Amino acid sequence: MTCLATGFHPKDIDMSIQRGQTAVVTAEIKDVFPNGDGTHQVRLQVEVPKPEANDYECFINHKTLPLLRSEEHTSELQSH
Repeated sequence: MTCLATGFHPKDIDMSIQRGQTAVVTAEIKDVFPNGDGTHQVRLQVEVPKPEANDYECFINHKTLPLLRSEEHTSELQSH
């Protein structure tokens, strides 16, 4: 599963891939990279067994957005 957030500013963002209420992987500030336009991006990936793929969700929280949750296997967010 891949979770991608791009086009956000400022750099601080909370992002995790969760299974139920448990975070499987979370983004840290060192995981955030600059885009060429002054915004930022971060990507999280975790391998999950196909039969369990629907049990995982991507959670994104940034101060310019409401709390977002995606049940898609690949999530993309663009905010300006």
